[in-house]
This record gives sequence, structure tokens and C-alpha cells, in this order.
Amino acid sequence: MPCGVEGLTRAEVVQLRSAAATDPGLVLVALQNLGERDARRLYTNRLVDEVVRSASSGVRPGGDARGRRAVGVRT
Repeated sequence: MPCGVEGLTRAEVVQLRSAAATDPGLVLVALQNLGERDARRLYTNRLVDEVVRSASSGVRPGGDARGRRAVGVRT
């Protein structure tokens, strides 16, 4: 039985990507356990770049420092 990214079904990949959209920690764990190449294969370059950039700046992807999204708010 294949392990790593190759061992996942399409449905599992879709489910993991969906979960990572709300929990960027999944991408960070994948980077540690799978390495950058397979983490990018699993979660896409865009999502990995966003999570890495956010982790280094302390801001959650798609939100402010507290993880809130600014939706239609003008100041």
C-alpha cells in the first residue's frame, strides 16, 4: 500500500484541502512531516505560500492578527 500523498484518494485530498482552508496548522504539519514538495502537491502552491507567509508574519491566512476576516467593512 502506497504511503504519503500517493496513497490518498482524490476524495481524501479534497477533504484535506478543505480542512486546511480553516486550519492552516494542517499545512504546517504537512511541511514538517512530508517535506515542502509533497506538502505543495497536497495543498497547492498558493495555500502553502499563504500559510508560510502568514506564519512568519503572525497573521492568520485571510484575516487580521486575531484571525478575523474583514468583510465589506470600510473605515
